[in-house]
Amino acid sequence: MTETSVESPPDPDRDGAVLWPIISPRLARIAGIADNKAGQPGGTFREWPLPEILPEIAAQAGRAVEGYDRLLAPAPPGAAQPWLMQLGVLTAGGNVSVADAKLKAALYEYHLRQPAFCFSDSALRDAAARFKFFPSFAELNEFLNEVAAPYREARNRLAEIGRIKAERDRKTSPSTDEQRAWVTRFLNSAFKRVPKTGGS
Repeated sequence: MTETSVESPPDPDRDGAVLWPIISPRLARIAGIADNKAGQPGGTFREWPLPEILPEIAAQAGRAVEGYDRLLAPAPPGAAQPWLMQLGVLTAGGNVSVADAKLKAALYEYHLRQPAFCFSDSALRDAAARFKFFPSFAELNEFLNEVAAPYREARNRLAEIGRIKAERDRKTSPSTDEQRAWVTRFLNSAFKRVPKTGGS
């Protein structure tokens, strides 16, 4: 029976379309990732040992990890600055000139190195509700790590599935020495069964 892949529904609250990796229901269950919002774990990750991991499931997990790695990469230069400027408006920060605000936003963005999806409208509202004053770098970095944490966890869960599959294959596959020994035993057995011809 072929499983139909499901994809996270579009989130109108985000700036632009975020193309999350497509994950089948079976892989979502194994990894503990909620089907209704790809990337956000929904439940407890299965205790080891995991059930049998079919090759196609491991391959799908590997492709999903590559997709998450792209999405979890730092936002491109300039992408977070409007978000940071809006946060400055929504929080108290004293009398700061526009030039100083832009410089601060540029420095924060350069050193934060957070994914682009962290700088969404919903995250902006949550940040403005949490911080009365414009947060320090450490405070804001901690907040954005919380935003990205479920997706990083999902990526790591998927990567662990691939690692376990590879480890199981390595343990069940005969080593080169074992294969060589088997061939030697087979040939010795075969030679013993070959009838001798001629002789005295």
